[in-house]
Amino acid sequence: MKVTGQQPPKPGDITDVASGKSKEAERKGAQARALAKEGPAPVGNRTSLTTNKVKEVIQSTPDIRADRVAEVRARLMAGTYQVDADKLADRMISEAIEEDLDRS
Repeated sequence: MKVTGQQPPKPGDITDVASGKSKEAERKGAQARALAKEGPAPVGNRTSLTTNKVKEVIQSTPDIRADRVAEVRARLMAGTYQVDADKLADRMISEAIEEDLDRS
């Protein structure tokens, strides 16, 4: 009997019945776990300099903008601080939608 048009299965096509994963998928998963244990890859000098610069800017920027706080506080005390209700509602809805999208 001669069978034509069929090829033997490739190693990645053979599926482990118990797990439902191919041997190739298992190998790739093992590689990914090994890389995760090693940590991040070394960074080149240019990227490293940029990263260091960003860190410096972040560290030198205060968490609280004292000038803005003083301005808002003064307006509150003077009774001149007004909130645009439509703008506030739009922002709240937009942020709620973004949070919902991030969860899904």
